[in-house]
Amino acid sequence: VTLGQVEDIIAADAGLAYRLLRYVRSAFVGAPRSVPSLKEAVAFLGFNTVRALAILILSGSNQKVDVEVFRTGLIRAKLCARLAQCKGIHDTGSYFLTGLLSVLPVLMKRPIGEILESLPVADEVRQSLTGHTNDIRDALRCVIAWERGMWEMARYGDLAQDQIRDAYLSVLTEASPSFAAWDQATTNPQPNHLPQGEGVRNSLSQWRGWPKAG
Repeated sequence: VTLGQVEDIIAADAGLAYRLLRYVRSAFVGAPRSVPSLKEAVAFLGFNTVRALAILILSGSNQKVDVEVFRTGLIRAKLCARLAQCKGIHDTGSYFLTGLLSVLPVLMKRPIGEILESLPVADEVRQSLTGHTNDIRDALRCVIAWERGMWEMARYGDLAQDQIRDAYLSVLTEASPSFAAWDQATTNPQPNHLPQGEGVRNSLSQWRGWPKAG
């Protein structure tokens, strides 16, 4: 799979392209500079994250509940990655992806195991989302407990609760100014709106079935 091939798929739907670019250009992502093109956006985010974002966007219906669920997924993704960093883990891509995909059952109204059957994600991500114990699962469990106010269950490795709290508040601070722009992109897509009906099903099929990037 090449960057050009992924770029072509995104570019075929201007609404999807617009939303992805709005996201990667937001302060929440933390791109070190302006990202002028889809190819650079894919290169910066990584193929699996772009695919997850595309599936989340296409699974939604632009209703307020979908926007809130999408927002929850982004915060979970960022916080899972941040907690892993606090623990000294440098490659946090799988943590981010797991947090992002954790809201798919709410958006798609299907069990996560069934959804993952058509998504070629890494085994560690699949295991963490289906309840198998690993470090990514521990991070996700901590994040979900914290967002629900279940402080005593919000544990991750040897991190103190004030570290978890600070990470959570930091992610929310980063997210707040960006979500206004993201909400506008989500509820008011540019000229070519997201496909409806058969178009949505075809687009989802294309993104789910795309082989894992090598």
